[in-house]
Amino acid sequence: MAKFGISYMGSKSGIAADLIKQMPTGKRFVDLFGGGFAMSHCAFLSGRFQEVYYNDINPLLVPLIQDAIDGKYSYDVFKPDFITREEFFEKKDTCGYVKYIWSFGNNGRSYAFGKDREIFQKDAHDYIVHEKWSHSLEPFIGNNTLCSKGIENRTKEFYSLMRKQKTKRRELQRLQILSRISRLNSLGELMRKKQPSDNSTKLTLSTGSYLDYEYQEGDVIYCDIPYEGTAKYSEGGFNHKEFYEWALTCDFPIHISSYELPKDFFCIYEKQKRVMSGIAKTANNKTERLYVNIGDQG
Repeated sequence: MAKFGISYMGSKSGIAADLIKQMPTGKRFVDLFGGGFAMSHCAFLSGRFQEVYYNDINPLLVPLIQDAIDGKYSYDVFKPDFITREEFFEKKDTCGYVKYIWSFGNNGRSYAFGKDREIFQKDAHDYIVHEKWSHSLEPFIGNNTLCSKGIENRTKEFYSLMRKQKTKRRELQRLQILSRISRLNSLGELMRKKQPSDNSTKLTLSTGSYLDYEYQEGDVIYCDIPYEGTAKYSEGGFNHKEFYEWALTCDFPIHISSYELPKDFFCIYEKQKRVMSGIAKTANNKTERLYVNIGDQG
């Protein structure tokens, strides 16, 4: 399965292609609540739009995504240092990379690791990325030496060695930070591959409110609003009533993702999706739905 965008809470990466198929082809794909860039990324690669317009009100997301596209996180040039708990809380409100890549569940608020796991994660990270050995790793990989070159290959080898040791402790959970950084690297690679063509899709990144948007003929508009009753994406929350009123007063189609919207909206697609929640990562089935604000969309 293709992975679109960056690691981000509530990402539509797993169903992005399905959602794009439900929308008409148009001149410009407008992603008003762009978040982790999954839908914009999928639309960009689909070849169905002349332009993709990504927008999010969060000022830290556009620089993070732009840096990834520009290759800042390419493993050829980027050897990520481990971000400690102290560094996370010091930098999370000014740096999107720290806030979203190094937070628990990409929530942007709490640090990625519990205090009981942080030491192991740092030692493993430093060994994989910087080849700095620590004897604290012996219970998990023995006295083996990583032979692979490159961060991704060394990470896979590290997993393999842990499995051979049959370690049962919580540290056997994925080295999730390196997986997230790999997504940043992959995003840059995929986007740059598409760029050389003279007919390639134009990409625009913007920071602002959905209320600032001005409709243009040929726009295909998508809104992945924060779902009611789920975790907040920002400290200020989201005014659902104001959004619904705005959408229902618009005389052009707006496609909206949610589990459920008021009866004034029309559901045009639904798909069950497994959602992992809580520290114990309990799997629940949720029905993702795509709505429009205007009926008879065909």
